[in-house]
Formats: sequence, structure tokens, C-alpha cells
Amino acid sequence: FAICIIALYIAFYYNTIMAWALYYLLSSFRATLPWTTCNNQWNTPNCTHYLSTDLNVSWTNSSISPAEEFY
Repeated sequence: FAICIIALYIAFYYNTIMAWALYYLLSSFRATLPWTTCNNQWNTPNCTHYLSTDLNVSWTNSSISPAEEFY
């Protein structure tokens, strides 16, 4: 009985990791990568979009990058 429970636990763990990998792989084929902008539904008001060309971006202690919120 214990072996079946352990095998089930390992299967759930493995399938979760594989689902994350597949999700990130498919997300990387979009025209605009979802972790580069703050215009997504999961972004919070603390999301701060910046590029190397943006000189007027001010960071605060509560600022979060879009990539950090995606992952």
C-alpha cells in the first residue's frame, strides 16, 4: 500500500514539473513574451516595466519586474 502512495506522489510531482516546462516552452513562442510587459492579468500595480532605453523609470522598495511576477 505504501509503495502505491509513494509512486502516486512521485507521479504527481513529475507531471507538475513537466507541465511547468511545457507551459514555459509554449509561452516562449508568442510574438510578445509575457514576462516582458506589465499588461497581463496577473501583474500587480507594483509591476515596473523597464528597458535599457528607459531613463525615467524610478524603482521603489515595492517595485517588481514583470519577469519576477510571471515566474
